[in-house]
Amino acid sequence: MMKPMLMVTLALAIGCGNSGGTSSDQSKLGALADKVKGVGDKVGGALDKLDTGEATDKLAAAKASLAGGLEASDECDWASRQQASSDPAVAATVGELKKLCALDVPVARAQKALVKAEAAKASDPQSKELTECSSDDWARAAQQIAGSPFSGDPKWTDLTTRWSKVCHL
Repeated sequence: MMKPMLMVTLALAIGCGNSGGTSSDQSKLGALADKVKGVGDKVGGALDKLDTGEATDKLAAAKASLAGGLEASDECDWASRQQASSDPAVAATVGELKKLCALDVPVARAQKALVKAEAAKASDPQSKELTECSSDDWARAAQQIAGSPFSGDPKWTDLTTRWSKVCHL
């Protein structure tokens, strides 16, 4: 966000240097533009480091949330708002976080629903209808993964096979 503002400032400084005036004024403005560019480069580098750190922190927090049985909603919301980054490290980390949000979070949700359905089936093997098979969590996970690049992922296909055995879909 700050990089575009710095570039506008730099462009204005350079543009002012070309607006006519004495050569002394132009060289002063040129020197000022060089300083602004140098500061902009330093700030841009610091922002890249901040972006990398923030992405790494969000990924770690999302993994911890999943490990603790939570959904990582804040981290996934953050990831969904991220635009493509020119920094390969940031792009890779955000990409991993987006994959986690698109596959691992719904799989974890579906896994919880499946465990409940399997437990209900085990306690009443003769039942033809289990209320656990009408799970909103399962339906939401299935909706998120269906049609996504992860619809054929073994994590998901294994769950759907088990779900079909319990809920006879």
